[in-house]
Amino acid sequence: MAEEGGNTATLLAARAIYKKVEGYLYLTDKPYRIVWVHPTTGEVPVALSTNECTNLYANKSGVKPPKLKIVANDVDYNFIFAGEEPSCFVNRDAFRDQVKLLIRESMTQPSVPVTSGEATPEVSTPIAMDVETPQELGQTSVASGTPIPAIDPAKELAARTYRLKKKILMRDTELAALHNAVVINGKMSEGDFWASRQHLVEEAAAIEGQKRGKSSRLIDPKPDVSTTGDIKISITPQLQMDIFEEWPIVKRAYDENVSNNMTKEEFWKRYFESQLYHNNRASVRSSATQHRVKEDPIFDKYLDPLDNEIEPRKSRQDSVSRLVDLVSTREDHGQTGNTLDVTMQAGKQRSSLPLIRKFNEHSERLLNSALGEMKSSQAAGPTSAEKDVVFNDIDMEDLHGGEGQVGIALDMQNHQRYFEGRSGSSAAGSTVDLKTALTRLKAQTDGWENRMQTVHQDGQAGADAFRAITSAVSARTKVKSTKLNVSPEFLKQMQTMQSTTGEYLRQFWFHITPPPEGVPRLPVEERAQKIGAMRDRLLVIQKRIPELVSQAAMHRWDSTAVQEAFAPTMAAIERAVGLVGGPS
Repeated sequence: MAEEGGNTATLLAARAIYKKVEGYLYLTDKPYRIVWVHPTTGEVPVALSTNECTNLYANKSGVKPPKLKIVANDVDYNFIFAGEEPSCFVNRDAFRDQVKLLIRESMTQPSVPVTSGEATPEVSTPIAMDVETPQELGQTSVASGTPIPAIDPAKELAARTYRLKKKILMRDTELAALHNAVVINGKMSEGDFWASRQHLVEEAAAIEGQKRGKSSRLIDPKPDVSTTGDIKISITPQLQMDIFEEWPIVKRAYDENVSNNMTKEEFWKRYFESQLYHNNRASVRSSATQHRVKEDPIFDKYLDPLDNEIEPRKSRQDSVSRLVDLVSTREDHGQTGNTLDVTMQAGKQRSSLPLIRKFNEHSERLLNSALGEMKSSQAAGPTSAEKDVVFNDIDMEDLHGGEGQVGIALDMQNHQRYFEGRSGSSAAGSTVDLKTALTRLKAQTDGWENRMQTVHQDGQAGADAFRAITSAVSARTKVKSTKLNVSPEFLKQMQTMQSTTGEYLRQFWFHITPPPEGVPRLPVEERAQKIGAMRDRLLVIQKRIPELVSQAAMHRWDSTAVQEAFAPTMAAIERAVGLVGGPS
């Protein structure tokens, strides 16, 4: 990138994704060029002169992610602007407006024939960005003469970590107040504060790195009714892209007919009046709607017969698990007389079959976009590996008996007498008349209902247990609902001391106990220094808390309640200080 990094200045710079790689997009000044730089290799796969650009497209403002497509020499260059919101949208809009302005200037030069812009249609379509007034360059661009910055990975990582920490503090107001009390006031360094909260930064980074998937809604544009009673459907660039992705047949019709047989506005008007649109709708088609649809000689060529037969037109080629395959129990029906389960009765309402299969295909596309295409396999039957998988799924530990379990060996004396007693009882039991024993047992169980009514359980134990639970709940509720009889300023002072003490104790034990997995441990000397610093701060607070209690008593507030509130904190301080000893 010697040419760009030499005397060339940059007007705009932003992080942008090109061909699934996040790099850096620049707009250079005189000559005006659009440059995309690879973040690691420094290669420049895109270096376009604005004189070569003929058009550009951008998705609707506010729609994620912000995209920009530049057309140059009949080639499309697609960029997705990365970064936090709203800066990514601001960068996209700045590039869009400035490049649009440069394209207009190049097209109006005498050596280039002037092309008349298309009229803005009532149905908004993705034509060149000549609808909005471009912003002033000074409002969104970098100052002219600024050289293209060199990429420093360390600075990029530091800036990203700073943004993540800022996002965490903005989301958690209590943590932000604690950060202000101990870090902003100079009682603790920024590194020490976040050392024990590295998991929060990693969690925020994981959330930021997640990419939003496709919407699970089936594309079904809803018409709007204007004040004059006209029905209008607004086609935005994002909606057109979604329709083409969901219904490739519509994109094929668009490519084959627009600019040849009709204009864009006429295409969309005739499409929404055609049978093709009603077949693609995400609702059950009624016969009345079908009678009102006009015949269209162009769009009717792209119609496929309705998939409303019992067997779907597109049979699945991938193997289905036997545990969820509804066809696997087909042999249980038929001659045996077993009625098909409701899940097996397809096509009871034939008109709903196309819609059901349409949703199934839509769900399959969503899964394929997230998990990748599934491998097709037309197996005649389950393989041995599949049988093992099914067996492992239904094999439960509770279904196995206790075979193979060796009991605990008893150290008994005089084993012979033990077995003689068992054999003697068995011999005696063998002489019992079973009929007589059964009659006697039946006589003992007769009238068990009346005898159960005479049984009375002492309810004192249950009452005591209920009373204990109630008192515990009441005590907790009383603690939460009780308000200290102190001034708001004094209460805020107590809360600040409590939160700062908790942070000092957190740092104290963080350096004493082994660190979490993946967190490097500091050297012994540095840990001892930090532990000593936290101990000194805890000793200061240990003297400060009795002063607060005395201050509450002096103002005739509830000093006893203040002392009880700080009792757990004082106990924690004494335990920590007692572990390492007093001040040196």
